[in-house]
Amino acid sequence: MISQDIIDRINDLPILDVCQKIGLEVKKKGVNHQANCPFHNEKTGSFVVSPGKNIFKCFGCGEAGGPIKLVQKYEKKDWIESVKFLAKAFNIDIPREPMTEEQTREYKEREVLTTVNEACQKYFLENLTGNALDYVKSRWDNK
Repeated sequence: MISQDIIDRINDLPILDVCQKIGLEVKKKGVNHQANCPFHNEKTGSFVVSPGKNIFKCFGCGEAGGPIKLVQKYEKKDWIESVKFLAKAFNIDIPREPMTEEQTREYKEREVLTTVNEACQKYFLENLTGNALDYVKSRWDNK
């Protein structure tokens, strides 16, 4: 488990420094910085980085967040991988604390629920897509 203190330190990393570490080029525009959004195709710079608030926001696709979320989306990493990536990039030591029995139980339970949730998501997406298309086609053919 990573302590909340370490997570807070990582979330407080200057977002412009995080942009630089991941290779995201932003240009100064007023008090903020701007770029084309790396999460969707666009020709205008709707991606804004606010050093004062230490956040990013894309006014095109709606993505927003702080340093950890930026790494998650940009590098396509999960939350824990993003935290470890930033800790390593900015020389923040993450002490290894052994998990208690309760934490181990919660971790295993969360792992099982995540696996079940992913399987359900896949099942419903496949069925919804197929059934919805069949339904629309049947409605269209009946006209």
